[in-house]
Amino acid sequence: MSSARAGVIVGSDRYANGHGAMNWKVLGLVRVMHADGPDVSRSAAGRVAAEAVWVPTALLPRFGVTWTAADPHHITASYRLDEADIDLQYTLGNDARVRSVVFDRWGDPDNTGTWGHHPFGFEVTGFSTFDGVTIPSARRAGWFYGTDR
Repeated sequence: MSSARAGVIVGSDRYANGHGAMNWKVLGLVRVMHADGPDVSRSAAGRVAAEAVWVPTALLPRFGVTWTAADPHHITASYRLDEADIDLQYTLGNDARVRSVVFDRWGDPDNTGTWGHHPFGFEVTGFSTFDGVTIPSARRAGWFYGTDR
């Protein structure tokens, strides 16, 4: 689950046991967004998959992840999370650190009522080290990452 406090907007996105939901309120009192159901769950599974970059041990082959490399700077982690097939495309820097993650995420980013796969991704903007393990710790993310939109 991820949660945020952005001034007067308070809320969370969650994914657990195959189910996702979003809940956001003004001042913690007035609901401005609530969503759940199969499409939200499928989209949330994709977000969770991408966020595995913060827990790199979750992407070990023993958990069903298959890794392929196109070249020294582009690798892909493929696996299934509940009902979602995931192909995370990582771009690595010369130091082998993750610089960006891109994948096709299930969603309706334009709020048209029609759900489908759309490019989603993030650029890593910072790193932190915890007990000798350095991981991405800040990022800039959004729908249509890497496209002209």
